[in-house]
Amino acid sequence: MKNERISTYQYFWLSTNMIISTIILLIPKIIIQDGREFAWIVPITSGLGIAVIHYLVLKLGCNFSNENIITDIKRILGPVIGTIVAFPYILLILHTATLMMLQGVEFVTFVMPRKSTVGFWIAVGLLASYLSYKGIETIARMAQIGIIIISIAVLTIVILNSPNINKEWLKPFAVDYKKVIVASLTPAHWFLIIPNLSLIFKSYFTDNKRTIRASLLGNLIGQIMIVTLFISALTIFGVDLTSTLKFPFYTLSSLPLAGLEIIIFVAWMTGVILEVGIFYLASLELISSLFRLKDSKILVIPFFIASTSLGIFQSGIPAILKHIGYMVPINVLLVEIPFLLIVMVIYLIGNKLT
Repeated sequence: MKNERISTYQYFWLSTNMIISTIILLIPKIIIQDGREFAWIVPITSGLGIAVIHYLVLKLGCNFSNENIITDIKRILGPVIGTIVAFPYILLILHTATLMMLQGVEFVTFVMPRKSTVGFWIAVGLLASYLSYKGIETIARMAQIGIIIISIAVLTIVILNSPNINKEWLKPFAVDYKKVIVASLTPAHWFLIIPNLSLIFKSYFTDNKRTIRASLLGNLIGQIMIVTLFISALTIFGVDLTSTLKFPFYTLSSLPLAGLEIIIFVAWMTGVILEVGIFYLASLELISSLFRLKDSKILVIPFFIASTSLGIFQSGIPAILKHIGYMVPINVLLVEIPFLLIVMVIYLIGNKLT
């Protein structure tokens, strides 16, 4: 795997998929509940704010070395302290991997409620394991296809629903900044995925400067696509109805044309499987770096068994308890942003020492 390299062009597609594939499914309902009619501004506020951290941490990390974040931290702080500092980061990535799987399975069970969730967990896990075994080049090539399919799906939804829009349900000028800031915490988690995973995958970069710009472009494209769908949902369903729908964009796809929702389902599940595959690969990279394994491929089967078993176990937990572990705004404020700020300081120290 370490001999693989991906181009700037490939990393753009990979970065875009990191955001789009799952944020489209879950985030709209949560953001609209918090942001109400101002919700369409939220992805812009969140995406631009995170882009600053995104750029700085990748710039510092790539200036220090072409190795992944675990290797860098252990090199700067020493093997013992470095491992202690890096361990919460590894748990965060593993936690997010299971969250991505959970969202995909919840979406499938929403569309096909009579089917067994166990089969869905196994199917998603197997496909993600296959992608992680094939490596980052394969995932990047498939991400290009996946994003093109999702983009066509988004455009189709927006165009076919355009005759039904009601612009009065938007408030583009009278912005309630308090609501916007509060609602921005949840999508911040998804925009943080790019810098978090890029710190793991930077050993695959062929051109650091151009790849950082490509990853920032992925952030921007994600904002544009999400805002487009938000405006479409808000102007057709209104705030109250949109906030009650579990997957409003999927519901939106079923309105204009019979059978369109099937195409949308296939498009978004392709993106979800790619997303889980990316997180599987990132998790394997982190674990192999932590324990200095020569080849992370030997971890594919054990990781599949562990992650899928955990997912199946979660399916039997009451919903209110299950979602306590996925309190995204708290994770963003107390874990994700503080950790990246600490990593920036560590890289500043490392760059000065070298």
